[in-house]
Amino acid sequence: MYARKPRPEGILVNAVSPNRVPTDANDDTRILILEQGSRMPVRMAALPDGGPTGTFIRSDDTEEGQVPAW
Repeated sequence: MYARKPRPEGILVNAVSPNRVPTDANDDTRILILEQGSRMPVRMAALPDGGPTGTFIRSDDTEEGQVPAW
């Protein structure tokens, strides 16, 4: 719903999770290394005009990321 309203102005709204990467807050427990976790946030921040909107994706060990199955 929130993603539809700004679309005519060219604003894309997506949610992205870097997944669990090493930080001080999680005592360096991780699923991914920093480079893997940063892949999806960077990719989604640089979407071209007309890109996807209203999505949720999280980083994994692939280039495409993962859409949670819920």
